[in-house]
Amino acid sequence: MSHQLNNQLTNEQSIENYIYFSDKIKKELGRSNKYLKITDIILLDELYRSKLINYDFHKLKIKECINNDKKEELKDLYYSLVCSGFLMTIIFFMFLPTNKYYLFKICYYLYLVTICFVAYLFYTKSD
Repeated sequence: MSHQLNNQLTNEQSIENYIYFSDKIKKELGRSNKYLKITDIILLDELYRSKLINYDFHKLKIKECINNDKKEELKDLYYSLVCSGFLMTIIFFMFLPTNKYYLFKICYYLYLVTICFVAYLFYTKSD
């Protein structure tokens, strides 16, 4: 394995460097900014800035990274919607009396159906 750091990297060397240095760079980025979500695009850009991969490899890999990041974002949105809908439903049934607030209950059920529909859209889009 050769992990060269010069400007004339081949695609094979870039692939090796990508595999070898990805975890190390991801950990460094995570330590430097704890609130930053380390996406594949950020990782790829950092590897390119560090001259561990060449421009051609960066250009080829960026489309795959964009698609992976979109899928991850859709999964995050899906899980957020499911969790918030579940928590709100628990609170709804625990604190509202059963024989009052009929209009509010109808509005809440419409809201819950909308959340379920949007969560379903995120779920189907992430596959």
